[in-house]
Amino acid sequence: MFATLLFSQGTPHILGGDELSRTQQGNNNAYCQDNPISWYDWEMNKRKQDFLEFCQYVVHLRKNSTLLKELQLEDDGFHLSKNVSQINWYKPDGTGKASEDWQARHNQAFGIEIRGSVKNTHHPEHWFLCVNASDNDLRFNLPRLSPFGGWTLQLDTRYPSLSEQPKICIQQVFLQAGKSLTLFSYSEYER
Repeated sequence: MFATLLFSQGTPHILGGDELSRTQQGNNNAYCQDNPISWYDWEMNKRKQDFLEFCQYVVHLRKNSTLLKELQLEDDGFHLSKNVSQINWYKPDGTGKASEDWQARHNQAFGIEIRGSVKNTHHPEHWFLCVNASDNDLRFNLPRLSPFGGWTLQLDTRYPSLSEQPKICIQQVFLQAGKSLTLFSYSEYER
């Protein structure tokens, strides 16, 4: 959930302590609670340390990406500019996601491809985000763009620790774990 918040358009609203697994037991307004609901637990175990490192890494990914930190789409009435040349929505089989697909009960996964514009850079960013809300693993077909390029895995939430995440680059098919999110960046190889 933290990654979906950070990779969404707009300003992420994070409550102090979220990165320390502080839940307030679901209380969204614990201001008047002077008890363990609103107190910080500063003791770190391995799970909390792993989550803190995960949050730092996701913030780092967003902060160091022009597109992820501030999507400016063509219909943005505030900025009156754009830094995205194309956004495509996909079903796991690689076909385009249509309006009716969002309402289908069995359809609990999607991919989004975001291409940056060439306006301010010679090498525009190119991202692919996969979300699988189902309980089952799914094969995702990522866009095949060139025989000389591939998708480098930047984040896979199936792993309890970032140190367990493999360093891989794939060209087309990826097995997405159930209840997980993955983020890929695209780059072309030197010929």
